[in-house]
Amino acid sequence: MDLLPEGIRQELAKSCYQVIPLNRAVISKVFSREFKASPSEVFSNFDPRAFAAASLGQVHRAETKSGAQVAVKIQYPGIAASIKSDMKMLRTLLSTLANRSNILPNQAVIGTTLDEIEQRLQEEVDYCLEAQHTRWFEQHLQCEGVVIPSVYADYSTAKVLTTSLLTGLHLEQWLATNPSQEQRNGYGQKIYDSFLYSAFVLGRLHADPHPGNYLFMNNQQLGILDFGCIKIFDNQFAADKIALLNAFLEADQQRRSASILAAYQQQGITAQTLSLSEFETVLQPLLDPMYEWICLPFQQREYDFSRYPSCPKISLENAKTANQFLQAIPQDHIYFDRSMFGIFSMLKRIGAVVKTENQWLAVG
Repeated sequence: MDLLPEGIRQELAKSCYQVIPLNRAVISKVFSREFKASPSEVFSNFDPRAFAAASLGQVHRAETKSGAQVAVKIQYPGIAASIKSDMKMLRTLLSTLANRSNILPNQAVIGTTLDEIEQRLQEEVDYCLEAQHTRWFEQHLQCEGVVIPSVYADYSTAKVLTTSLLTGLHLEQWLATNPSQEQRNGYGQKIYDSFLYSAFVLGRLHADPHPGNYLFMNNQQLGILDFGCIKIFDNQFAADKIALLNAFLEADQQRRSASILAAYQQQGITAQTLSLSEFETVLQPLLDPMYEWICLPFQQREYDFSRYPSCPKISLENAKTANQFLQAIPQDHIYFDRSMFGIFSMLKRIGAVVKTENQWLAVG
């Protein structure tokens, strides 16, 4: 994203929460199938114009029979079948490429990764499951100033999800108001703290941190939306990830190399047969730019994310070499890293100065 012109970046950001609405006939068809009634019969008032995009669907404003203002998410018809066919095509393509080139990881790694992606996508089209996730986070994500919408079960099905309507501005709209540095820092801190707390304490992560899923509300409150993509970590994950990040942050170079290799081997990322000498001379030099980039915010007690650089590029030749050592990709780490980099990118866009010191990671 950082390589694109500013105008294009803003348009892509808007696409996270702006959408051309489905026509009324399609909306009525979905409601007829899900509720055996039209939108006007289900709600006392329903706006057929979508005001936001969401997990494989779009969102409409409505009013319940009791007068509550709600957001109604309607799933795009046929999206579940499309996922199956698209994943089948992707499997065939990547399998062919893996057989003909050493650019990609081995077949087992690709297969496991694609299985995980497909499972998450199938979960995203199950709005009953998303309703459960939303209620869970509303009950457990007790971070000051963070607001999670409430689910209206009587108005929700597997293809339609109704929640309380949160009002606020999306990222680019909020930035256009020229917020003060104090406001930027306050919202940035809430985003950062809720991410680490979710991953390391709750063991459950909102794994789709694009700007459209955050609302900058009044009174410095932060709304978090769309719990379709959630990663539930296994019991060992927090200890493993903390150990790996602390290995990256180790100041003594000799101990650092040994700690990273030990973490990699313990977590099955590289083979037990990889020697420390080979790791230090072949693999580590390829990965050090990435390690340093990941660790920048954690190397001091407070970090100005406006200075966070773009992700370092890895050459094709270096990627080929690194892939030869790759034994497995722990799926929990993929989701954590994807979410963390999304959060850091958003904090950079906000220009937030955040207290990054925490109880889990040593200051480098």
